[in-house]
Amino acid sequence: MYSFFLDLRLALRRLRNSPGFTIVAVLTLALGIGANAVVFSAINSLLLHRLPIAEPERVFSLQDSGSFSLSYPDYRDLRDRNSTFSSLFACRINLAGLQIGSGAQVHGERVWFYEASGNYFQTLGVKPVLGRFFSPEEDKAEDANPVAVISYATWISRFNADRNIVGRTIAFNKHPFTIIGVAPRGFQGTELLFSPELWVPIAMHHQIEGFSYLEKRGNHMVWVGGRLKNGVTPPQATANVNTIARQLAHDYPNTDTNLQFRLTRPGLVGDVLGRPMRAFLLGLSLLAGLVLLAACTNLGSL
Repeated sequence: MYSFFLDLRLALRRLRNSPGFTIVAVLTLALGIGANAVVFSAINSLLLHRLPIAEPERVFSLQDSGSFSLSYPDYRDLRDRNSTFSSLFACRINLAGLQIGSGAQVHGERVWFYEASGNYFQTLGVKPVLGRFFSPEEDKAEDANPVAVISYATWISRFNADRNIVGRTIAFNKHPFTIIGVAPRGFQGTELLFSPELWVPIAMHHQIEGFSYLEKRGNHMVWVGGRLKNGVTPPQATANVNTIARQLAHDYPNTDTNLQFRLTRPGLVGDVLGRPMRAFLLGLSLLAGLVLLAACTNLGSL
């Protein structure tokens, strides 16, 4: 240790006596280390970081080989016939107008939101900060329950963390919705690239969007995900849902002949964005590593 401190003191003295070299050395290392830190931050948030839900390793998205979205009738058949998922949910991400306030104080803008089946939050195992989440019973009758759950960020930024927010009415696409709960901090749904302001029952889609798709098997409008039962592996679940796919192809030859399901990790719209995103970030990390290597080589040469 005595020898180490002597070397350290000598190094600091030489750096102090050569300010030009010291500045170049610091900037060279900062460039290489900074590039790697930025890239790793992106990889950590998009690929390594799991969703803030209960047991995220058991939650998967269900993706058709031809499309990431399915029809709502196909979702219902999968939900009711499968034997490997403890629960399957459906959701749809969209943009709509949110109006807050009244009279001259009204403020409106287009925001991201989820239309979600009544078992969405229950399947993911998240708990509200305030109030409650909507239930499967509130998602049965179309346009019957205009309720909304707002995100934690929306509660803070738009409502000043008002503890009495539950029961307040907002206008969503010019229709009144009652806030019944606030989602937990950090939870922004099952996709990482969207920051929704609120969630509404999927049965309210007609009032918000102006058309209905819940009974149209040919309209692939919803994303499907679910939680595996204890002890069930992804290959077992894949085999189970593809058995159902063959049954649907027999029952509905006009719409379901090409269904072929696979399980993907939620967060990056399945393999639609997940595969190219992983390839891009891997290439970016290799490039950042080369930048650091070049920086170290240049510094060694100096």
